[in-house]
Amino acid sequence: MAVWGCGSVVVWECGGSDSIKVLEIQVPPRVPTGETVRLGCLYDLEGANLYSLTWWRGTEQFYQFSPSSQEQMTVYDSPGITVDRNRSSRDEVVLRNVSHASAGRYKCEVLADFPSYEKDSQITSMEVIGELLYCVISKKKTMDKSPLAFEYCDSPRLMGVRTG
Repeated sequence: MAVWGCGSVVVWECGGSDSIKVLEIQVPPRVPTGETVRLGCLYDLEGANLYSLTWWRGTEQFYQFSPSSQEQMTVYDSPGITVDRNRSSRDEVVLRNVSHASAGRYKCEVLADFPSYEKDSQITSMEVIGELLYCVISKKKTMDKSPLAFEYCDSPRLMGVRTG
């Protein structure tokens, strides 16, 4: 099983400003059904402490990390979202077995602790497409006399290529 994502996530802590900021949200734009996905959120707390980092799909919260809480990680039920608790943390959330119900607009929201309780967020979309489909490459000639032709490929699906 492939793991789809955008690489490791780093938490930046720099001085110089008085406002927290989400620098980048890392969500793969297109993934096939059944895959594992890593969601990342790069942020700058500007010297503040983190109160919570939350993930939303649409208007539904599905994950919260609160470092000062006894139970640091909270996972909420949300159709199409299966959080891998063992691989999720402050830095990333791992979703298992994504389906078409997992598609949508994802938001990472960061909230600073007392005294400011400032927050910032970014939103991006993830599309979930049909199963990873391998196309058969035929050696017969096509109408344009090309020696190779793609067969059995469905254009809305993510296509890999395997010679055969």
